[in-house]
Amino acid sequence: MRENKEYRPRLKQDEYEALQKYRAIKEHSDEMGIDVHDVRGGWLKSKEASLQFKNPHYQEPDFKTDDIDWAKITAGVFRKELYKPRQDCNTPHNGIFDRLVYTDVHIGMDIPDTAQYGGVWNRDTVMDNLSQMIGFVLDNQKSDILIVDDLGDFMDGMGGKTVRKMHDLPQNMTDQEAFDVGLEFKLRLARELFSQYKTIHFHNVCEDNHAGAFGYTVNSAFKHVADQIFKNSTVDNYQKFINHYEIENNTFILCHGKDGKNLRFGFSPHIKDSGKEKINNYIDTEYLMKRGVRIEFSKGDSHVELMDKATPNRFEYCNYPAFCPASDWVQTNYVPNDNGFYFFNYSDTNRYQINPYYFEGR
Repeated sequence: MRENKEYRPRLKQDEYEALQKYRAIKEHSDEMGIDVHDVRGGWLKSKEASLQFKNPHYQEPDFKTDDIDWAKITAGVFRKELYKPRQDCNTPHNGIFDRLVYTDVHIGMDIPDTAQYGGVWNRDTVMDNLSQMIGFVLDNQKSDILIVDDLGDFMDGMGGKTVRKMHDLPQNMTDQEAFDVGLEFKLRLARELFSQYKTIHFHNVCEDNHAGAFGYTVNSAFKHVADQIFKNSTVDNYQKFINHYEIENNTFILCHGKDGKNLRFGFSPHIKDSGKEKINNYIDTEYLMKRGVRIEFSKGDSHVELMDKATPNRFEYCNYPAFCPASDWVQTNYVPNDNGFYFFNYSDTNRYQINPYYFEGR
């Protein structure tokens, strides 16, 4: 007599293949000690082929803002005495606009004691660098209009992970603590700058490889508050990989340099033909090429300062330095570069003053 076995329905071919893929993903996740729901996807590689896959059981992190301590954040911003520009810096505000560019703040990043060149990156050092940036801008103001460009990776990563969730990030803050510091950073920057500027336009790149949805959440909260409190301000939070805005015969194309899912290798510090093709295609698609208009492609990500005005013939290719110091990974794999930001005074399209600023140490 045949043994009575548990009945199992026959799977369709596509269901069977999906089940096999899930088992493989789960087995590899278990081997690495990673929750299978945190794995967005990956690559299966062999000598013959390289296959990218998506995990059907991936769950997007749910960051809730219900428990935000708004009183604590705003108290740290609005009860602080405003910076007063130096008396010897009171020059006429006859420029057409000023522009502040910073990138790669990586709030929450931890630099361990074992890092090759050392360094500290916590709330105190973040706010100290912010104070230096505010002071430098207000001491060198030449216009009543200011553009503020944040080129991405403002937050280090939600849950101690990059957007792709492929590896752990050493961090010294919880997601909630990092959120509070990030929002305080944005609000304090706006409040201090509005003490001297009449109009400010904020542009925040939110498609990047570290901050992702976390960065957008912080910038969205900032936009909500700024729209209510600060007059003559605009906040644009860009969720596309490449974006642009136009002002006074200048077109600025903003991009972090690397995205969260599609572009495995981003824009390099020295522009390659593939990168040049992408930018030229964007220029043509958006009809940006106009007589007398200067085009700048502004990017972060590389943590390297490199302004290339020679290689591309239709635009300037500008890599901006990181706001944060070098991480442990960067210190191990590369030579750390100066960290800082750039501030520009525009008197007209072809005449502008460039003011780089570097923080002490690395």
